[in-house]
Amino acid sequence: MKKQIRTLVGIGVVYLAVSIVLDFFLAGYPILTWLGIGFAFIVFGTVMIDVLLELNLHPLAKQSAARFKRKEDDLTRLDKLCKKAIDDSDPVASKLLTERIRSLAFAAAAYHCNTDESLLRDMAAQDPASLRRQVRDQFMAEAITTTDYGVTKGSKRKLDDYLTRIEDWSN
Repeated sequence: MKKQIRTLVGIGVVYLAVSIVLDFFLAGYPILTWLGIGFAFIVFGTVMIDVLLELNLHPLAKQSAARFKRKEDDLTRLDKLCKKAIDDSDPVASKLLTERIRSLAFAAAAYHCNTDESLLRDMAAQDPASLRRQVRDQFMAEAITTTDYGVTKGSKRKLDDYLTRIEDWSN
């Protein structure tokens, strides 16, 4: 906050100096003096407003940066989970990755079918045939009802196919 106040005082001092210099050199031409001082006022006023906006919007900028970092952390965790499941053949990571992909598939199908995700989850648990009719896409119905995607060392292509199809459905 002190930085912005010092910046504002500095801008004010520079504006005062520019006004004095303009008044001194253009003293014989009052119309040019008014135009010069008016132009300087607009320029320095714009710079001051920019500093004030930075001062007032600073908490919003922090929130936006934190939200971006959180999304980046989610993607980093997903990347680590994929590497653990595929490269290291970790069964726990494979199970977690399956649940994450299945959750994405439910969200994409709910968006695509314009229905509630919890309704689709209930249909998958109780009546998979009605879910297949609701979704009307064999691949997505399989992605939703599958409890194990078979994530192993050689299953990168299959996993990529599932994710690409889910991404297509969410657009």
